[in-house]
Amino acid sequence: MHVERALFEQMQSTRWAVFFLATLNACASSSSEESELVLENSSDVCLRSAGDTLEVLVQFRTCLSSSCDTLASATCSITAEGTNLLLEDQATIKRKQAESCTSDCGLVTARCSLPDLAPGQYRILRAGDSEDITLPADEVQVLQRVQNCVGLFD
Repeated sequence: MHVERALFEQMQSTRWAVFFLATLNACASSSSEESELVLENSSDVCLRSAGDTLEVLVQFRTCLSSSCDTLASATCSITAEGTNLLLEDQATIKRKQAESCTSDCGLVTARCSLPDLAPGQYRILRAGDSEDITLPADEVQVLQRVQNCVGLFD
């Protein structure tokens, strides 16, 4: 009888341990759910001539909360096809689903460049938009909504 009682108590404690671990796992997975935000070709753009190289800095229109967001990637690429310059940018952000996140605002930027550009007129193409530029340029040029590119390349 003692053996049966001991076996019964051991089975009960094992069931409680399994239940506890399952509950703990469910809580952990529900509190750490993440969503993924992908931003494509929707950034503000700053351009700078550096000799025969065109430097590009893209600033994505989002803020990162240090307590809830993680930047997975931020990329920029620019290629030349004749006088057309094709610009693409993408950022991927992982966001924790939390009740409250800090309100700090981390910027998301990416850089790319295109060397060996001859002086002249070029058209930048991106996601159906286009803008004409002249290179070399004496000052930083702004495309889209960035108010001031000064200091962003430093």
